[in-house]
Amino acid sequence: MGLEGNGFEPEIALVFETGAVASLVSVLLDIRDEPHSASDICDHAGISRGTFYEHADQLKEYGILEQVDFGSASGYRLAETEVAAKLIELECELEDHRADVLETET
Repeated sequence: MGLEGNGFEPEIALVFETGAVASLVSVLLDIRDEPHSASDICDHAGISRGTFYEHADQLKEYGILEQVDFGSASGYRLAETEVAAKLIELECELEDHRADVLETET
């Protein structure tokens, strides 16, 4: 099959349609142990709150983002789903691969 495509977008391309979403997911992976405010996540991802909220519902639907209550406030974190677990696994595999590549380059 050629690269001309079949008219369908792969699901992963739909999830990571922008660099902002990739940055957002990267931050969620980094802070996955505790919920954080939307403002904190945006600051770390280098995106605006508007951009965060523009993509939040979609990331919730994909099982990547969840909203949780902590104390008297609510926040967000990486969801506790199979999809999120696979993202963590992929991140670890990519880190291992990068370390191997860097090791062979030296």
